[in-house]
Amino acid sequence: MPYHRQVRVRHAGVQANVDHKIAPLIRELWRAGIATRASCQDFDRTACVWVVFGDKRAARRFRAIVGQSPPVLRTTLSAADKAGATDHTGDDVAVGTVLFHILFPRRDLSAVLAHLRRYNRSHMPK
Repeated sequence: MPYHRQVRVRHAGVQANVDHKIAPLIRELWRAGIATRASCQDFDRTACVWVVFGDKRAARRFRAIVGQSPPVLRTTLSAADKAGATDHTGDDVAVGTVLFHILFPRRDLSAVLAHLRRYNRSHMPK
């Protein structure tokens, strides 16, 4: 069961339930051609937005559009627990999978959205 209220986001045949406060972010990412795998509007109750990208190229595309600030692009390698059972992402990600993700303060969400919207407006076919 999701921790936050979720809404359905749809774009170009892709759809997912996402946390309601970041639904516009996920939609704009998809409009920009940036695939996502997971997200959270308040990751681990830190008041940070968390987005896992589909792959390294999607993460780099995000960085190119949004720039170096405010988000910090982070990577992590999911790891097996001591028993060697599974990883702890909760998203059915195989052990040993490299995840490309960002984590940024929720107060920066409007700035990130502004960058993405500006990009999408300038790159939409006329």
